[in-house]
Amino acid sequence: SLELKELPIVEVQVEVGHHQNQKEPGTPRSVGFNRQPNQNILQLVLGEDKNRALSYKFREDPLQKEYTPEQLDSYPRPNGGSQNFEISSAVPIFCFPNGIKLSREQFTPTSFSFILTEQSGDHLYGTCLCFYEHVSPKIASKLHGVEVSEVRKLYCPKSICLISEWPLVDKYKELLKQIYRVQISSQPIPIERAIATVVDDIPLPSP
Repeated sequence: SLELKELPIVEVQVEVGHHQNQKEPGTPRSVGFNRQPNQNILQLVLGEDKNRALSYKFREDPLQKEYTPEQLDSYPRPNGGSQNFEISSAVPIFCFPNGIKLSREQFTPTSFSFILTEQSGDHLYGTCLCFYEHVSPKIASKLHGVEVSEVRKLYCPKSICLISEWPLVDKYKELLKQIYRVQISSQPIPIERAIATVVDDIPLPSP
């Protein structure tokens, strides 16, 4: 089988252009094409009238492509729980301010914090633990043309984020580390149970 780097071109297309309106009388009409060249498309204009375009679409390197982060799940879920509050849609961006990129290296987990300001002016304190795990089958199915053996060597960043009205950042970092240890351990404890325990059962320290 051929590796990804041996198959740089994934699509070849020939397009007949359309004449655009003249900007000034007596000037030749320019030719427009639906497909425009970019970093992944090389376009060669052919023909005596320059009205045909031969386009080569190159395969994107999955390690160079930047993906948009999205929230996979949350607890408490919307409309559930007496102490539930709306999680800002900006949280995924705060967790991954530089976007998401795949890697061939499983980096050491890192933690950091941020502050969200609601329309009311109140602050919400976010604490994140970011770690790398093997790409999920859902992500792997979208990496077209990448060999199975190559997919198994790729890692994707994921984040567990705790949002609170209390600025107990150091405590939250320790809690997230414990949740992460549960996830990578061999103990038959679902990570959802660990998260629910943190939210519902662990009392806040005395002021």
